Amino acid sequence: MHPSWSGLLLCRPGDLTPTGGLPPGGRHAPLDPFLSEELLHHARAARHQRAQDWTGPRELAGGPLVEWEALRLLWWVVDKRGWPGHRLAGAHGAAAAMEIALACDLPDHLQLLLRVLKKAADLGDAPRCHPALLHDRLCALARVPQRYGSQDTLLPGGWHMAEVDQPESLTLRRGQKGLPGPAPHWIPARGAS
Repeated sequence: MHPSWSGLLLCRPGDLTPTGGLPPGGRHAPLDPFLSEELLHHARAARHQRAQDWTGPRELAGGPLVEWEALRLLWWVVDKRGWPGHRLAGAHGAAAAMEIALACDLPDHLQLLLRVLKKAADLGDAPRCHPALLHDRLCALARVPQRYGSQDTLLPGGWHMAEVDQPESLTLRRGQKGLPGPAPHWIPARGAS
């Protein structure tokens, strides 16, 4: 398995939805329902393709066209309209945009997406947990300990949380970002990155 895809549980179930609920703009209809539907469609198609291709190593640039198209859509939206947050794309569209971003294996691109996403979170247009998830994805790609425990790695015996920086304060850090506490069976793996 390719190391950058070792955390292909792109984030744990529940991590895309903050525990503190949606920001104020997240409870209303999206400004662009068509964009929301497009993001959802592309995220579902890419997720389906990843499940189909789970049998071996892949690189995004040479990987399935469907995943590349999802990322191209996200880049187009970010370039033309900013981060597709709750106001623009609705709660489901924003979660789909985040899922597409998390599948990216290109660190330079992720750095730019993270900057735009942080700005959206600061303005209340994205959950504060989303930049945390993207930060961990960058850590996984750089093979350094993650901060919020959202990336997993496949080790003998199954999936384990990839190495975490200062694991003793992981639950506190996750709580500060609106993420649920780690499940008891998700123990940070030493040297997993």
